[in-house]
Amino acid sequence: MEDLSIIELFYTYLDLEVNNDNQIFRIGLVSPNLTKDFLEESLNQAYEEIRKLKNSNLAVCGHNFRRFDYPYLIEQEPQLSSWHIIDTLKLSILAFPLQHSHKLNKDYKQSEYSSNNPLEDAQATRLLLGQQLEALFKKPDEVQQVYIWLLTCGCDDADLAYQQFFSDRLGLKIEQPAIEMLPETLL
Repeated sequence: MEDLSIIELFYTYLDLEVNNDNQIFRIGLVSPNLTKDFLEESLNQAYEEIRKLKNSNLAVCGHNFRRFDYPYLIEQEPQLSSWHIIDTLKLSILAFPLQHSHKLNKDYKQSEYSSNNPLEDAQATRLLLGQQLEALFKKPDEVQQVYIWLLTCGCDDADLAYQQFFSDRLGLKIEQPAIEMLPETLL
């Protein structure tokens, strides 16, 4: 497997803030060449940057991005559909199964009622992805193989994104695990 820092070259990290009218009003973006907090008056610039990133074959990574942020983003910018998305919420459950909560760590917030900062959240997501990979790669090889297989065994957009992530980006072999190789405790 390659150095984990290589993933920094292939992913852009996004977080959106959406108001009560289901309108995006702020976007945090971290990519190899740009780190920016886009406020409401500069959202058109944000969408232009995001389109460029997608067209340059960068995939996207976010925390709870697939189910929450992405529907709002493609409603605003339909050409961003069919994008490879790595969701750190999904990976958190596998990497840290005994953790009480899988919320994104927001050290910058003074209280749960403080405003979210999407740029801080995008940066926290980038950090979390690295921590998740470290935790996953400390697990027994057989467990890693099962997790990778479960994330990649289908053919929908999510499966394709994880196939790209594990195989193309991290250089791992994706194989269906044999039941007899699984540790008894896992079964």
